[in-house]
Amino acid sequence: APPDRVLARFPDRSPALVRHRIGKGQVIFCAAPFEPQLDQPGRLDERPWHRLYSRVAALAGVTPAVWCDQPDIELVPLDVGDDQTRPVLVINHRPAPVAAALYWRDPDISEDVRLDGKNWEIVRVIGQW
Repeated sequence: APPDRVLARFPDRSPALVRHRIGKGQVIFCAAPFEPQLDQPGRLDERPWHRLYSRVAALAGVTPAVWCDQPDIELVPLDVGDDQTRPVLVINHRPAPVAAALYWRDPDISEDVRLDGKNWEIVRVIGQW
């Protein structure tokens, strides 16, 4: 069956990213081997590839509890704490130090973090998820 919506096209105008509705859900299909293309040294730094994942998640209605302005920083919200304090494991995958800003769903909550290369830290922020 043809897709119900073409979300992105290749330069030759053929569909690159399509959405298929199935019952109450949907499937987003990327017609390119996206992950293998990124699996080479230096490829993650070439362009903002992480935006594809963010946009597909937004199409699915998924909003992260916390996000970061640096794509090489991995965030793992931890399911511990109470209703007022929420810890997040912040991992710097780069070999060099990085300064990043973390943002929560509440627009008034953000946190600046600095991590050495290949280092991690648990950041605790006061506020609701």
